[in-house]
Amino acid sequence: MPPAPPVLLYDGDCALCSRAVRTALRWDRRGTLQFAALHGPAATALLARAPVEVRTADSLIWVEPGASPQYLIRSDAVLALAHYLGGWATVAQLARLLPHDWRDLGYTAIARRRMQWLGPSRSCVLPPPHDRPRFLDLR
Repeated sequence: MPPAPPVLLYDGDCALCSRAVRTALRWDRRGTLQFAALHGPAATALLARAPVEVRTADSLIWVEPGASPQYLIRSDAVLALAHYLGGWATVAQLARLLPHDWRDLGYTAIARRRMQWLGPSRSCVLPPPHDRPRFLDLR
């Protein structure tokens, strides 16, 4: 049995996060990445065993499921997504040259201003029918 695919937890009210999800759907060549809204039931279940820092993070969260799930937040989650997508997104891996704290500082600065810049998401991410099984809350 193949390992469970990774899951990207995102803020469903955030236009920037919604764009990230649509981009990931478009560029996921494997077609296996799964998604769940950060405040939905699937995310709640996935985060039940996560450390407090992860459960309370207002961030994209990358989850590698398994017997001992791995959780990545902030810039680490973005870099995991870029690595997973491959192709041009691997350019983002250059950010690994920066100290972790600097990367997270940049992530936090953008996250704080995302609603000012883009406003709230005007609609939920509604995937096309062939992608709906990848959204854990739509199953």
